[in-house]
Amino acid sequence: AIETFPERLRASGYTAVAFTGGAGVSARFGFGRGFETYLDDRRFGTGLAIDGDMVAVSSTFSNGYDAGQEPGYVRILKRSTPGGWSFSSMGYGTFSSGNFGYKLAFNAGSLAVLGGTTSRILATYRVGTDGVLSTPAITAMPVKPVQIAMSGNTLAVTFEDTVRTLGLYTRNTSGAGTTWTPSK
Repeated sequence: AIETFPERLRASGYTAVAFTGGAGVSARFGFGRGFETYLDDRRFGTGLAIDGDMVAVSSTFSNGYDAGQEPGYVRILKRSTPGGWSFSSMGYGTFSSGNFGYKLAFNAGSLAVLGGTTSRILATYRVGTDGVLSTPAITAMPVKPVQIAMSGNTLAVTFEDTVRTLGLYTRNTSGAGTTWTPSK
């Protein structure tokens, strides 16, 4: 068999990882040969956010589900060695309206994920230093969220209704988990 470029890289001590949304380069056609990780998801990279040595990347679609039932997911990649990255955890959206992960915000170990085309969900996770996601806290949004940004204990969300509006939320960490309450 002919040695592939990723096989040659791995033989030289490099980590070979590939992410693609192109259907023509699917692993089922052999394009994943030699890679330690090969992800070929047509909506991979829908959402993307960075926090230090961790990257959150999402897809609003997960292969193997019926149309309209795709849960979507978010994956956490952690820098494992200088120049190397590895997957450390993954969270799935469980909302029947789909579109989980269409927007992400990641700051100071907190990850906010928007999902749902009709249910309008905000899922927030704590992300450990090992890159492992906590169980999400789920918050229903009043109208469709369009964009999110996070800094410290503040979450900003723009909404699309008859006009665009801005909602500011404050993190509340008392009790069992993290919740976000509207700022006054």
